[in-house]
Amino acid sequence: MTMTSNGFENKKILLRAYGNSVQGMGHIARSSCLAEALASRGANSFFLLKKSESESRNYLESRHVSDNHILDYEADLSQFSALIYDAPNPDRSLAGRFKLGNPDSLLLALDCDDSSDENFDIFLYLFEHTRILPGKKLNRHSKFVCDLNFALIRSDFFPFRPAGPSANKEISRVLVSFGGADPKIYSLLVPQIAERFPDIRFEIVAGHAFSHETELGKAVSIHKSRGAKVFLLKTLPSLAPAISASDLVICGGGGTMLESIYLGCPAIVITQSADELSFASSVSSKGACALSESPDTEKIIELFEKLKRCEVRSKISSLALSVLDGKGADRIAGIILENLPAH
Repeated sequence: MTMTSNGFENKKILLRAYGNSVQGMGHIARSSCLAEALASRGANSFFLLKKSESESRNYLESRHVSDNHILDYEADLSQFSALIYDAPNPDRSLAGRFKLGNPDSLLLALDCDDSSDENFDIFLYLFEHTRILPGKKLNRHSKFVCDLNFALIRSDFFPFRPAGPSANKEISRVLVSFGGADPKIYSLLVPQIAERFPDIRFEIVAGHAFSHETELGKAVSIHKSRGAKVFLLKTLPSLAPAISASDLVICGGGGTMLESIYLGCPAIVITQSADELSFASSVSSKGACALSESPDTEKIIELFEKLKRCEVRSKISSLALSVLDGKGADRIAGIILENLPAH
């Protein structure tokens, strides 16, 4: 039985996501975005973290999530109407514990690699997984939903969405962000690239969980001394103003790619995993970004030269704005609402 009202009526929703310098911060970032959308509909959202997950806690605090909405991993789960699980690999013990105490509750997984656990009612894939889903081991109990329209865009990006495509001038400013952690340390490629384009300002953003700041700082100093306009920025409260003010973004194939697309800012995407390559390939096939399938510096420079042409970037900007409308969180909230128990 599902709810028929138009809101969550103070239902308690639990979100389990985490991030670190190895995995990256994408899962915890978009879960906080979903929590905001649920709260706007009247839900009371909480996060479940282990004591060791300090990087995730720090990120949530930066997004103004209060301490009393961050619960210990061993907390009593019986009070919750739904558990939203956002991590690559399912925690079968947590799923079993949640269902045991809440047999009529909703258990939803976001972008989970293993879709065989029948404790989950819904497996929802936020990126367009058309190349991945056919190879997954699906179970007969769960419902599977797969669509790029579910991509999560943080609310602080909404005011910066332009009315139409940009890229009508030469490139003067490039923003670089490989998420909260940059686990492959691709940011280290950028100072060398910046040296090849001395008239262009490159700004590299180090995320919350980035652990190679000293190494990157040295590379920035070396290439600055050779004429590069490259700068290392500390963690920003929001990437939205920086992306909006940039002519081009260099990023991975996750959340920053989608946020750049939402703002119509042309992006060179350097993927950091097989999953990211699949996601970004799907988006690139729509003409909404420029994809570099490897971190080869010369190939990236070649792609950069192509994107220096205004007409190329303008076309990407136009197509990007047509791909995402920023309503993914509302669509996911709607699916959760439709499937919540009535009591």
